[in-house]
Amino acid sequence: MNPDRSDALILFGATGDLAFKKIFPALYAMTIRDQLSMPVIGVARSGWTLERFRAHARRSIEQDEAVDDATFVKFAASLQYVEGDYSRPETYLALRAALGDAKRPLYYLAIPPDMFETVAQGLGASNWRIFWRIYVPLTLNGIFAGSVLVFVLSLGFFITPALLGGGRVIMIAVLIEQQVRETLNWPFAAALSAVLLAFTFAVYAVAQRFTRSEATT
Repeated sequence: MNPDRSDALILFGATGDLAFKKIFPALYAMTIRDQLSMPVIGVARSGWTLERFRAHARRSIEQDEAVDDATFVKFAASLQYVEGDYSRPETYLALRAALGDAKRPLYYLAIPPDMFETVAQGLGASNWRIFWRIYVPLTLNGIFAGSVLVFVLSLGFFITPALLGGGRVIMIAVLIEQQVRETLNWPFAAALSAVLLAFTFAVYAVAQRFTRSEATT
């Protein structure tokens, strides 16, 4: 096995709607293609047994397709279940025991966002790591969208660039306006406009690249 690959999948909120509708069918499809080679440990506070958890996974798969018994037996063998409250240390001790020799577990939080911090703290993450690894990725699309929106709207403004320049620094929007209305140097104004338009498309393309993954999941 590649040492950089995860060797266990920890699914918080394993008895919830997201796991039922999306995650179990996806994991079963991976089993069909022999791509699921790690234990899947479900964590929830539903008070279920492992048998009930596996039956729940089977009902999830049966929503979309007929279940092959041999394939499901293989899939069910990879499933484990840890029951407990996300705010209690005992839950994470039980999870540690269930992980066994696994060194690089992959965590999936199929839980309400207001529980992200609680679970991350239970896993030993610092406040800075929680912010950088959880909240920043979740808000990245909004940051890019807001930045592009402000940038595009500012292209047609002249008062704001003039104020920001303070009269000493001429910003590109003001320079284009001067070339068109005062010096009548239209070729230069056209060249500046083309550069500004190209830069706008470049900013938009970068924003699309970073936000595209959200639209395809």
